[in-house]
Order: sequence, then structure tokens, then C-alpha cells
Amino acid sequence: MKLFKSLLLLCFALGVHAQTTTEFKTWTKLAYRIKPTKDLKIDIGGQYRTVTGDGFNRAIVELEVKKEMSKTLNYGVEFRHYFINDDFGSSTGIDQRSRLRLNLERTYSVPKGEFSMRYGVQHREIVTGGGSRKTDARVRALYALGIKDFKWDPEVYTEYLQTLNGDFDQRMRFGVATGNKFYGTSIGIGYFYQRNFTLTSPHYHTLSLNLRR
Repeated sequence: MKLFKSLLLLCFALGVHAQTTTEFKTWTKLAYRIKPTKDLKIDIGGQYRTVTGDGFNRAIVELEVKKEMSKTLNYGVEFRHYFINDDFGSSTGIDQRSRLRLNLERTYSVPKGEFSMRYGVQHREIVTGGGSRKTDARVRALYALGIKDFKWDPEVYTEYLQTLNGDFDQRMRFGVATGNKFYGTSIGIGYFYQRNFTLTSPHYHTLSLNLRR
């Protein structure tokens, strides 16, 4: 409980401190899950992301496959294709990018919940429009607090992202999330603050909504 409170206070403090220097995003995701076998999950869906400031809104189609090796270990593959609405300057249109990500996640039982570590590497290619190829490594630590007789169990996490080429961008995320299930639909809501240490892009507050059948 002390860890949960400390991380929550840290998220809040960073968000308040950065109110005047960050931009704001919203992420809305819809997905449909297929389970060919008990230990295999396939999510097909899409996202729409908005952003204030100089960024561009974007739509995403995605496919994610997750395989459970055991009760505490799983790995996954995620493919995304981005459609970015470039509406600034004399040359406007829809830019396209593709990204492939590989994940490995291990879960540990801890008092009053679960703790998990996720390790990932991802690569982005430019299909049309501006931008650059980019490869990132990322590590996430997440604590899921189990509350008796409460269905909206909270999660607190922090994630570090490191670009391995180009500008060698370094970012850190601090977030909270929760979710529940209604009439066969999983609903998740969350917030995270992203701090860019190398100042190659703005800091962000992001609100998210996820719906999955």
C-alpha cells in the first residue's frame, strides 16, 4: 500500500509541476479478442489519438498476439500501421508509418496484488511522408493492487523508453489505470505523464479509454 501511495503521489506531483510546459493527448482504442487456444490471445483493433500544440492527430490499425508460456511468463508481438493527419504547412496530407514490437513479461505475486516487469523492443519504418526510422527499447514496472470486493482494481506503473538510433531520445512515463467488465465488454481508463529527458519532443499528459470485446 505504501508503494502504491508513493507512486500515485509522484504521478500527481509531476503532472502538476508540468502543467504549463506539456501538451495533452487522448487515446481511444477499440479491439476485438480471439482466443484460438487457452494460452493464446489475438487482439484486432484500432485507435484514434488526438494531441494539442504542434502535433498531429492520428488513426492506428493494430494486431497484437500474446502467448502465455506459464502463469507468470508471456511474450507478445504487436504490429501497428499509423495514418497521421499532417495539416500544417504548404504540403499536407496523410503520412503513414508502420511499427513492430516484441514483448516479454514476467509477473510476481506480492502482498495485496501483483507486480510485473515487461521488456520490449520496437522498430518504426516510414511508409510515406516525413519522419525517420526509429528503434526503441522499453522497460515497464507495474503494480496491480487487488482490493477485496472492489472490481475497479487500480494499477500504477512507470516505463522507461530509450531510442537506440538517431536522436537517442529518452522518455519516462508515470501512469495509473483501472478497468472492469460490463456485458462482455472490457473497459479500461487511464492517465500517464511522459517526461522527455532529452527535450527532443514535448512532455505529455495522456488520457486513455480502451474498449474490448
